[in-house]
Amino acid sequence: SRSKVLASRDRVLNLGFIDDVGVDFQESPTDPEKVGVIFDIVEGKPGLLTAGMAYSSTDGMMGTLSLSHMNLFGRAQRTSVQWQFGGRVMDYSISWWTPWVLNKPTSLGLDVFNNRRVMPFGAMSNAYVRKQTGGGVNLGPRLRDGRYQIGINYGYKRVSYTNVNQSFRGIIPERDFVNSGGGLSFARETRDNYWDPTRGSRHGVAFNMTGGPFGGDIHLFSPSLSNQSHYRLFSIGNYPFVLSFYNRLQYVSQFGPTKVVPADERYFIGGQDSLRGYSPDGEAGAPFGGRVREVFNAEFGFPLARERHKSIVKLVFFFDAGNSWYDAKDVRFRIGSGIHDIKTDVGVGVRFVTPAFPIRLDYGYGFNHRPGEKLYQINFGIGNLF
Repeated sequence: SRSKVLASRDRVLNLGFIDDVGVDFQESPTDPEKVGVIFDIVEGKPGLLTAGMAYSSTDGMMGTLSLSHMNLFGRAQRTSVQWQFGGRVMDYSISWWTPWVLNKPTSLGLDVFNNRRVMPFGAMSNAYVRKQTGGGVNLGPRLRDGRYQIGINYGYKRVSYTNVNQSFRGIIPERDFVNSGGGLSFARETRDNYWDPTRGSRHGVAFNMTGGPFGGDIHLFSPSLSNQSHYRLFSIGNYPFVLSFYNRLQYVSQFGPTKVVPADERYFIGGQDSLRGYSPDGEAGAPFGGRVREVFNAEFGFPLARERHKSIVKLVFFFDAGNSWYDAKDVRFRIGSGIHDIKTDVGVGVRFVTPAFPIRLDYGYGFNHRPGEKLYQINFGIGNLF
């Protein structure tokens, strides 16, 4: 059927290193009830060496040097070596991923990392320094041609908090600890393009646990729900006009010997990845991080420049709503400027697709600021919001 042919084309494009897929139909010369399907594939550049500078609202100015390949050994395997450096961040990482294991529709991914990051907390942008060294493995069985996806993951890392600001030493102790945990997720995936979707959806549920049967020093559990939907309203030539919605609900809690959720495991809100009309420095949500977070984002976007199936430059208009709360009993579904109230904003942004990574530039205006707060924010982000 036509829908299955389009789904096959989408799966090929989602490999990440294919620039274009043309589909042609030819009638069988011997059987008029049969039709041959021919895919004309244009391969892009799977290998990439990139170097550049970027600015993030969270991490400030930083440089990036990376070497990546999207089709290693001609088997659609991905590998990357990346170094990010700046005044607030120093990050080394190596990753490898394959879409098939033992000829089964199951992905396998491995990664190792070593990073140092100056962390914000409350209204202070340099509250403490977090160092992490570790790695992870993830397994992803796919069912029904990839429409249903299962994720199984395990991660291990050694973490240290140092240089804690005097104001927070009663809340964030300087310490070293081991974080060991795993998770299980399930998602229904129908997006036409993972990096620039114009139709389809992804609905997922996940449960993660650290400590307990996994060992380590920190004991937490964290269920979450996420939903995103994309609607192509109309197109002008090869330029689609798309309305997108994204919603995520997250919860984290401690158990056993862990009495408080660590600072970097709490949910903060505001800035480039949630409420773009509010600063991440305490303008929205629980001042010292929450254990519950709800975020809703809506975007209407269209490309300004496009190459084959890829949007190179894109203009978006957005609306955000959400908050974070320290406890479930604090949740309020009313809009206002109170600490427990839902915050809202609107804005406009531009998306640039570079060889290294997507770049987001957003101007957001918040409607529920407290007196004395700046009413708007300019956010620079790296990677897709959803």
